[in-house]
Amino acid sequence: MSSWLPEVLDVEYRRVRRVIRLALIAMMALPVYFYGPQLWRDGSYAGRWVFAGDVDVRPVECNGAILFVQFCDVKFTDRSNNRAVTLDYAVFGVDWNQVVPDIVRTSAGHYSSAIAVTGPGLFARGFAFGVLAAFAFLVEWLLMRIAFKALLRKATAMEPAPRVREAVLLSRDRRDRI
Repeated sequence: MSSWLPEVLDVEYRRVRRVIRLALIAMMALPVYFYGPQLWRDGSYAGRWVFAGDVDVRPVECNGAILFVQFCDVKFTDRSNNRAVTLDYAVFGVDWNQVVPDIVRTSAGHYSSAIAVTGPGLFARGFAFGVLAAFAFLVEWLLMRIAFKALLRKATAMEPAPRVREAVLLSRDRRDRI
């Protein structure tokens, strides 16, 4: 795309592209930071899941578009040490809102919900990251397209208008009137 631009504007286009890519990375770092570790621990086969009976579970609270990307919180209280625990999930294609899940625990003490560690639950959570990444790349593509069009307009405005070198021949009577 940038080969159509003059060299000065091509350098500006590459700089804009770097800034937009850094914004894309920052935009994707936030969901990965909050929802990625929980997905990684739940998808690993490091331990055996056992139902935790000593917890008071509240219904799941979800924000987002139903059956699209939702961000859900599972809150419960561990009665053994009176600790409030919140589990964060990003899901795609399912509706977990107001569901009261069973809480499971590994031998290492890691908590999760029973609907999140199943195959469909892990798939819905993993696919949510794919949808977020596709949305981020779409936003990046749109911003790059807008920046390129703006620089292309600037490039056409920078070019001088071509000079007309034609001479207009007028007849003698038309020259006399002028």
